[in-house]
Parts: sequence; structure tokens; C-alpha cells
Amino acid sequence: MTRSDPQRAGTEDTRLIMLRGNSASGKSSVASGLREQFGRNLAIVCLPVVRPVFDPS
Repeated sequence: MTRSDPQRAGTEDTRLIMLRGNSASGKSSVASGLREQFGRNLAIVCLPVVRPVFDPS
């Protein structure tokens, strides 16, 4: 991809951090700590849990 590629997002310094874990495992606490460290230069996106669905076919 080149810089002019419309599907490219961010820059070479952009990082994506994904937090996964069981309920009450501390994901929100870690996200809050990251927010305190990086300030408003950090976006926190909360998504619903996606679970695999068994397909017997």
C-alpha cells in the first residue's frame, strides 16, 4: 500500500491494541490505564463479544 491508498488508515506510528478476556478480568481497567498514559490521543472502542456459532452442516 502506498500513502495515497484510500484503504490505508493511520501512519507508520499507528498501533492497534485489542483487549480480550473473560468478564471481570480487568479489560476496562487496562483501557483506563492506557487512556491515562496516552490521553486524548487514544481511542477506546467497546464492541460486543462475538462468539463463534456452531454450524453442523
